[in-house]
Amino acid sequence: MIYGQREHDGHELVLRDLEPADIDALVAYWVDADPTYLDFLGVDRRKLGTADDIRRRFASLVRTGAPDQERVAFVSTLDGVVTSYTNFHFVGPDENYMHAHIIRAGARGKGLASSSFANLMRIVFEQFPQVDKLLFVTQPHNEGINRMLTKVGLTFERRWYDEPDGLPEPGWFNVFTFTRQMVEAFLAPTREAVTAG
Repeated sequence: MIYGQREHDGHELVLRDLEPADIDALVAYWVDADPTYLDFLGVDRRKLGTADDIRRRFASLVRTGAPDQERVAFVSTLDGVVTSYTNFHFVGPDENYMHAHIIRAGARGKGLASSSFANLMRIVFEQFPQVDKLLFVTQPHNEGINRMLTKVGLTFERRWYDEPDGLPEPGWFNVFTFTRQMVEAFLAPTREAVTAG
């Protein structure tokens, strides 16, 4: 399903569900990643696993329509090319995790995350009414994503996780909290503009 379609920096930006045909590009993002980039992301190589492990994980993120699906993902494309993805892990009303990655290096630092953020938040809370709160757990040294999240008016608390959600190793993280009410309050004007676009 397509949730948004508009122009971004001279390109057509589309936000939609992850599809099986997208998985090869997402697997390649991880398998071909430079080790220094994985270190920057704080990835635990044991959690990352093999290409087959990664492929199975992404296959499980394709939406089935089941209301109790625990993990799902959305992708953004620029001119039809998969450029980023965001996956969600639904644990309970107040504990749900989101992870986002721009998989095309040339698309980083060009406002893609910030321009897509409002519409993505709107979609998640509309599509998953059981979710009241989202947690976006970031590496403290990842200045780009931390800057983007604070730019939209959100704050974080520093937490230690022995078993962080997703692929990171144990450590300290910035935890940004999004509630349904906060997203509506922060992003209502932007949401209207993005939807119209």
